[in-house]
Amino acid sequence: MTGNPRARRPIGAILVGLTLTSLSVTPSRGEDPASALSAAFRTAALRVRPSLVAIRPADAFLLPPPILGARPAPAFSPDLSVPVVSFTGLIVDPEKGYILTAEAPTEGPTRFVVTFADGRERITAEIRRDRRSGLALIAADMRDLPHPRPSWGDSSQLQLGDWLIGLGRFVPGDPSISVGILSAHRRISGFEGLETDAIGRLGSGAVLVNLKGEVVGIGQPIRRRPDGSEALGHAVPADRARRVADDLGRYGEVRRGYLGVSVEPAEPSAGRHGLRVVSVRPDSPAAEARVEPGDLILAIDGRDVNGIAALQDAIESAPIGQERTLSIVRQGGRTLEIKVRTRAMPTPGGPVRPETVIPPTLEPPPDAPSTRQEP
Repeated sequence: MTGNPRARRPIGAILVGLTLTSLSVTPSRGEDPASALSAAFRTAALRVRPSLVAIRPADAFLLPPPILGARPAPAFSPDLSVPVVSFTGLIVDPEKGYILTAEAPTEGPTRFVVTFADGRERITAEIRRDRRSGLALIAADMRDLPHPRPSWGDSSQLQLGDWLIGLGRFVPGDPSISVGILSAHRRISGFEGLETDAIGRLGSGAVLVNLKGEVVGIGQPIRRRPDGSEALGHAVPADRARRVADDLGRYGEVRRGYLGVSVEPAEPSAGRHGLRVVSVRPDSPAAEARVEPGDLILAIDGRDVNGIAALQDAIESAPIGQERTLSIVRQGGRTLEIKVRTRAMPTPGGPVRPETVIPPTLEPPPDAPSTRQEP
């Protein structure tokens, strides 16, 4: 956990600059619980370590790392005036050279240097961003740099209080590590996110893993409370991160589904939860399924709809073209089960290609429906 450095905690408050290769990862028989837990931390970290990279702007260079590696080594522009901190990326497809990271630190520079675990470096060939999720996909030539794919965990199965491990790579060598617990499933920028003290100090792109060494989240920039103090870290859950990475790699953008309705919370007099349909967009999936203004949407695929964000999450996160079932109460009290097949959200003017700088060895993604969002 990475809270007040003066707070004393009995188990693994923060492990930074840990030399993974020099430590045993197998608990011995009769070992006490604290030692066994530490061994579990090391084992999980070793599993994801080869998939971590450090990323910095191509027109900056790194200062020598601190002696203990306790903080990221800052990068500086050539005139030594503006500090630029490196950040972490996760190799998600070594064959195609795809690296997933946070979107915020990629703004500005058009090229970055990727430093791999063995110290070798590559210049990025392409950057594909998705501002809505806060993630970006970076492409680099990795043909002579074989690296294993990470194992992904099911972030939906995480429970409050579960141990989590945060890893960040800022310089060659071992990553920095922090441990903590899942504090909350918190809605961030309209999406459900993971709130934890395991990644607060590790910065953007930090990788969040469970005790099995499975990736369960990608860290976002640290947020501050109104009083200026640091809040807990937040991460994009693995299920959403994988979907974003796959779409950015395949299409150059994230294809999100849409229903084509405007809704508002059900009025108290209705005596039910759910969302009231205010209008239906012509030629939309909802119009084709004959959803009508005045319908009360109670559930989608058997799950109660408790707010606009819940409905939007369910529609946007489903694969394009997948059939969904809406449980509806029509005016007059009739209950209906309506099948609706989502389509990619349209954008006026047609699809827009992602910003790219692609060498001859990489092929650009095909044109695809855009991901511009609407309520």
